[in-house]
Amino acid sequence: DGQLGNGSQVQADAPVRVLGSSGAGSTLSVLKGARGRTLPVVAPGAPTIVSASSATSSSLVVSWTAPSDNGGAAITNYVVQYRPVSATEWSTFNHEVSTAISITVTGLATASSYEFQIAAVNTAGTGAFSRLSGAASTLAIAPRTPTNVSASSATRSSLVVSWTAPSDDGGAAITDYVVQYRLTSANSWSTFTHTASTATSIMVTGLATSSWYVFKVAAVNSVDPGNFSDASIARSTLAPPGRPGRPEIGARTTSTMRISWDAAASNGSAITNYVVEYRKDTGAWRTFTRPTPSTALSMTVTGLTVGDSYTFRVSAVSAGGTSPTSVVSAVGLAATDPDAPESVVGKATKVAGQITVTWNAADLNGAPSATYTISWLVGGKWTTPVTATGFSYTIAKLKPGTYSVRVTATTVEGSATATKTGIVLANKSPLAALTGGGPSLLFG
Repeated sequence: DGQLGNGSQVQADAPVRVLGSSGAGSTLSVLKGARGRTLPVVAPGAPTIVSASSATSSSLVVSWTAPSDNGGAAITNYVVQYRPVSATEWSTFNHEVSTAISITVTGLATASSYEFQIAAVNTAGTGAFSRLSGAASTLAIAPRTPTNVSASSATRSSLVVSWTAPSDDGGAAITDYVVQYRLTSANSWSTFTHTASTATSIMVTGLATSSWYVFKVAAVNSVDPGNFSDASIARSTLAPPGRPGRPEIGARTTSTMRISWDAAASNGSAITNYVVEYRKDTGAWRTFTRPTPSTALSMTVTGLTVGDSYTFRVSAVSAGGTSPTSVVSAVGLAATDPDAPESVVGKATKVAGQITVTWNAADLNGAPSATYTISWLVGGKWTTPVTATGFSYTIAKLKPGTYSVRVTATTVEGSATATKTGIVLANKSPLAALTGGGPSLLFG
């Protein structure tokens, strides 16, 4: 019937097709001279002529020739392995099952050399791996971006620009840097022409005097320039100093105020003086004259008028010019703590058990107004102060005895107290009872 059973013999040296019960065919080998005894299916032979090409920065196309011996069953897939040429361990590239004899291996490192090996797969398993391919490299890319771009060491026409090299050169050595600059008031960038260099700083010359510039830098390798860095902080060619800190008002008297401030940025030229200006209320600014220039960060402004309000501002001076003025200070009053109220007097009224306390206004030492409070000593304790209207206050419901009172003047600057002691409130005398006169008040 044209079919071979188990143990059948044939007079042939070529492979024999044996049909299984399902009708599917399997190719088996017959040993020469073995009179046609059939052999089982085995794993395929090794593929040949493995090579890699068509490089990108992260992939290579690997190609090969199918094995000449499929092991007696059709090849169903290929196992693709790769490794850097300097490594010993292999990685298997995951892909969909395929009988194609080329594949794009992705996920590779930039500018790195790899070698590959391939094994064929059939129903019996995975065959031997091929010989290694020749080394093939992925492509380099442009370098990453430089960082920390800054400018310093100003002259009237130059600035030294510095930066940190990129963390990744893209797989090819950096050969130069492109340095661009522009005025802060402009939109277009200019490229500074220089001899190719891998140094991470350069003096940019030909700049305008006392002008503000920003800079950006890109690294260059054999592939291309990379992306430009962020623009640097603006710096000036021999620019005026930066703005000093806002003046803070410290100790005050009725005619002086102590002010202090944070130093201005020198912007490349040493500060030689600070100019202090002041004004009364919203009047015109006046410069406080000092005998000699000074770089001190505090000073006492004298010659102020008691009770007037003042504000201050400061500017820094260098060889590059005068800085913008500082933010204006808070308002300071030419004043100090008030003096104590004067001429405190206690006097009995016609009403039994009452004392009227009077006093003269305190010297407020420049403050615009004061509040007066009064308290008195009862049973060894001072009463809670009460606010008086004007310059007198009547204390009621007192028992006969000796009293002390104190009057306090309070302003925005502080408080001061005057105390009157030994005020004696006596019982009504018989004569007072007959005449209706008030109690007697004696001062001890």
